[in-house]
Amino acid sequence: MKLDLHTHSNLSDGAFTPEEIVDMGVAAGFSVLAITDHDSIRSWDRASEAARGKDIAILPGVEVSAAWENEELHILGYFPAGVPQPFREFLGRALARREERMRTMVENVRRRGVPVEFDDVRKLAAGESLSRAHLAQVMVARGHAATIDQAFEEHLGYHVGNIPLSLTPVADAIRIIAESGGLAVWAHPPAMELEERLSLMVKWGLHGVEAFRRRTHGVKTARLVELGDSYGLFTTAGSDWHGHRREPLTDELAFPPWRLRPFLREFGLEHLAA
Repeated sequence: MKLDLHTHSNLSDGAFTPEEIVDMGVAAGFSVLAITDHDSIRSWDRASEAARGKDIAILPGVEVSAAWENEELHILGYFPAGVPQPFREFLGRALARREERMRTMVENVRRRGVPVEFDDVRKLAAGESLSRAHLAQVMVARGHAATIDQAFEEHLGYHVGNIPLSLTPVADAIRIIAESGGLAVWAHPPAMELEERLSLMVKWGLHGVEAFRRRTHGVKTARLVELGDSYGLFTTAGSDWHGHRREPLTDELAFPPWRLRPFLREFGLEHLAA
């Protein structure tokens, strides 16, 4: 089966519209797809409408940006019964914090001698979720950085020390997703402090770990699966695809379909994981 549970549209920091992503998924023969924009659920509202009558299942999903002390981690939320209004209101508050955070980032970058404007970032972003990637794109477009990677390395990385971290704590993000009827999955878990952090997240109510990814192979994938099994977690598959270089959504994820059956059962789709 073809499946991707972690993609992004241009309503967040991706390159394609939700409708275009649905069409690409259908053309590529995907059975299941989730658009998990940062702190925004609007892509699912549009994608689910675009998928009507088409042979593809679009899952309601979001990627919540959360704080672990002075570090940013991401928790994916999937909603088998749909997205309730209280969670949408939580996302609205998160988006407001994102906008305020962007205004602070712009001022910080300006103090470093890079003349960019908040309005330039807002005009570039197609959706409501403003990200560091949008600011990096503005910097490249204005000639203040040669590449997005350079913009991050010199101005927008947390190591630079000028990026505010006004995010929901990880424990609260997991709790809010669970209380809203969702399934909380740790996105692209880093190798550093993996086991210690995972044990705490499980205590907080984590449901799964993203084990099968484009950039995770061999021993690391096996360790994620082993840890997931030891805690009784779902092991999910996601590419974190953005389409930044206009590359189409393709089937690049390798995973045993039966591994996704417990997760898909929550959506009544276990028959697809044959």
